[in-house]
Amino acid sequence: ETLSQMEDPARVEAFLAEAKVAPITPQLFLKLQGYLKGVRTAKAPSVGAANPAEIQRLIRLLDDGKADEAERGARALLKKHPNVSIIALILANSQFTLGKNQDAQANYLTAIRLAPDYADAHNNYGRFLIAQERFDEAIR
Repeated sequence: ETLSQMEDPARVEAFLAEAKVAPITPQLFLKLQGYLKGVRTAKAPSVGAANPAEIQRLIRLLDDGKADEAERGARALLKKHPNVSIIALILANSQFTLGKNQDAQANYLTAIRLAPDYADAHNNYGRFLIAQERFDEAIR
């Protein structure tokens, strides 16, 4: 909490770099990253016509360990807004948490295709690949 209140992007990035190699679960890393990302300077892609409050609700569900509910909600919202990268990313993160790795990979790639410069999508996909011990792919 202290780190997030300092509003120091360099320290946040340094912390996240250390957290990437720490012996923590990918889910915990994603939670830390999500908590601290408000401090980071990277801008998330547009949510288009999707309701930002609904997107936040899905993120909270995932953060609260309700991956099943987050997956259902993200799937439904992505059908309404198929070009919104963050929704595909939430769906992928939910599926990764649930162990639905084939579906998760497809949705990580969708999120990246929709917003090629979306750093969180690339980072989360890399964490997914590391968890699958697909290290050569994760480095790319």
